[in-house]
Amino acid sequence: DNIHTDSDGGTWLMGNRIKTGVAYVVKLLPIAIELIEKYRGVDEKKDSPDCVFPVGEYNTMFLSLKIIGKKCDCRTEVTPHIGRHTFAVLAILKGMPLETLQKVLGHNSILSTQIYAGAPRMVA
Repeated sequence: DNIHTDSDGGTWLMGNRIKTGVAYVVKLLPIAIELIEKYRGVDEKKDSPDCVFPVGEYNTMFLSLKIIGKKCDCRTEVTPHIGRHTFAVLAILKGMPLETLQKVLGHNSILSTQIYAGAPRMVA
C-alpha cells in the first residue's frame, strides 16, 4: 500500500514511521523495484500479505549478522543498530547535512542526530 508511481513513472515508498509518526518519501532505485517484484506473491515467512519481503524471525536475522561479522573479522558485533550508526557516520563523512540525516533517520530532534556526528561507531 505504501508503494506509489508518479506521473513520470517514478516509483516511491511513502508512509509514516511507526516509532515517531514522521512522514517518509523515498524514491526507489531500479534494483529495489526489481527486488519488490521478485518477492511479489511470495507469502512464505511474511508477517502478513501486506509485507514486501519474507523477513523471517528477528533472531535468525541477528544470527546471520553475527556470522557475517565473524567472516569479515569484525572486532565489533554487527547488529542493526551498528549498521544504522555506520550509515549515519558515512553519510556525515560524505557531506550529508545533519538536518537531512535527521529526516533520513526519522529523528524528531536534531539532538538525537548529533549523537551520530559526535561518536562514530563504524564496523571495521
